Amino acid sequence: MMAWEPIALAQDADLPLILAVFNRYPSQLIPISASQLATYHRKEQVYWDSGIAMIARMMPVKSYLKYWLPPDTWHLNMIASSRQRKGAADEFMVRFLWQTHGRIVLSVYPFNIRAIKFYKKHGFRKVGEYNWPSFTVDVYQHGGDV
Repeated sequence: MMAWEPIALAQDADLPLILAVFNRYPSQLIPISASQLATYHRKEQVYWDSGIAMIARMMPVKSYLKYWLPPDTWHLNMIASSRQRKGAADEFMVRFLWQTHGRIVLSVYPFNIRAIKFYKKHGFRKVGEYNWPSFTVDVYQHGGDV
């Protein structure tokens, strides 16, 4: 088994680059503001490595939306890469799966086909959906049962 370096938490100096990566692509449905990013950063939920940014956290509760989670499950909130379609996100995800022991839950818009293909490629499976008042998201999980 290959030993991976853990993905590091972002540093203060990284935040402008991270903000640019998250808001770079028109496909970003809900742009993140500098103040939102700073809040995630203060809570130690922003990760940064080689042009790939991620907001993730260990779940403080045992459920996500309406789904029960195994202990120590991580919630992947957002991921974005400054190096689209070059394989960097694949390596990043493999390292994150290793770092979190593969217990991750996330939600994705059903029309975000590219993201769904990426998550399925890395072993995520759809476990349900959640209906907000104005939109629906699909819920995907890696590891454990809901």
